[in-house]
Amino acid sequence: MRYVSRRFKRVISWRCITGLLPNDIHLLYIKKVTQNLLYVDCERSSLEQLPSLPKVIRLNCSVNKLKKLPHIPNVIELDCSVNLLDKIQPLPKIIKLNCASNLLCALPDLPTVVKLYCSYNHLTEIRCYPNVTKLCCSYNRLAKIQYCPNITKLWCYDNRLTKLPDLPNNIKLDCSNNELTELPDLPINTYLDCSENLLVSLPNLPRNINLSCGDNQLTCLPDLPNNIKLYCSNNKLTELPDLPINTYLDCSENLLVSLPNLPNNIKLYCYNNELTELPDLPNNEELYCASNRLTRLPDLPNNEELYCINNRLTHLPDLPNNEELYCDDGL
Repeated sequence: MRYVSRRFKRVISWRCITGLLPNDIHLLYIKKVTQNLLYVDCERSSLEQLPSLPKVIRLNCSVNKLKKLPHIPNVIELDCSVNLLDKIQPLPKIIKLNCASNLLCALPDLPTVVKLYCSYNHLTEIRCYPNVTKLCCSYNRLAKIQYCPNITKLWCYDNRLTKLPDLPNNIKLDCSNNELTELPDLPINTYLDCSENLLVSLPNLPRNINLSCGDNQLTCLPDLPNNIKLYCSNNKLTELPDLPINTYLDCSENLLVSLPNLPNNIKLYCYNNELTELPDLPNNEELYCASNRLTRLPDLPNNEELYCINNRLTHLPDLPNNEELYCDDGL
């Protein structure tokens, strides 16, 4: 255990204190000297309890055997992860809290918290924390997350969510592996991973979105804005909407039988579908159409990469100066 006292500015290890003092007096000594500590680090010390720390502002007591936290009314940064805690008392001044990997079923009011890490617990709900900007609550039993107006990063994957709260602009959200059947309206400049859910449709997509919605039950997509990155592999798509310029689209492992017209500057991954032909090809950066039912290719422009292996090709068109062409079908 390392601590720094306001008066002496010293750093002393927990093992030094407990090892050099007789067993019958070292706890009394520790209790006395800890009353004025500001910083305590007792990570990986096999501790089952801690003395009261009334003035401490930063405490790292992670990876111990604590079942209860000490009196810490002034703490602003607390790492109590990987313990045996089933309850945390109200922390009126906390700014950064890491309580991951415990036995928590609920969290207290945390009116000042800005960064909250509470993954790997037994939580069923996250209440509204008005100042939180970063929330990591994955691997719980969450059925509900309340709206947090200032949040910019939310990691809530591997829970039991059926619905998401309203989302602010410029959010990074990973809600994969839940039980979502629909999404709320999506704000601009969003990173969203909603793969491995039960989605059958998507809302309107804003500009500048990076969306991963693979491993759902989507049968169609909404209109796509410019400058989109969309990962929708392993769904039930039978067709695609018109594709805008500057698109990155992964629609592999679906039920597509045809593609729309392809714009310039597109990266398209459509392998493992049921395509029998391709549309006219513009100058593409990358086109992956392997493992389909293609019997022929259209005229080929200058493509950086064209992958069409594992199809039914019987001949090739005239080949331009392609940088990479893969069509290993015994041609």
